[in-house]
Amino acid sequence: MIILGEQTVAYIEPSGKFLKHPLIDPTVFSTWGKVSDTQYLLGDDYGKLYMLSLAIEEIKDEISIDIRVKVLGKVSWEHPSPILF
Repeated sequence: MIILGEQTVAYIEPSGKFLKHPLIDPTVFSTWGKVSDTQYLLGDDYGKLYMLSLAIEEIKDEISIDIRVKVLGKVSWEHPSPILF
């Protein structure tokens, strides 16, 4: 499960482990679209477009997950609409 907050993005693993990633600049996410099982496009109320990625590594029977949020740029409208991919 992915949880989007104004200052933090969090992921809850199926095992119940809770991971969080603080955002550099607080924002209000208002739209999202799934790109793959580990990537999501996010849009905020200010017209910015983001890529949320879950980097998953398996090392010696343990799974390591890292949350990454990258600003891709600004879109031409500020009022978000659904993201279709």
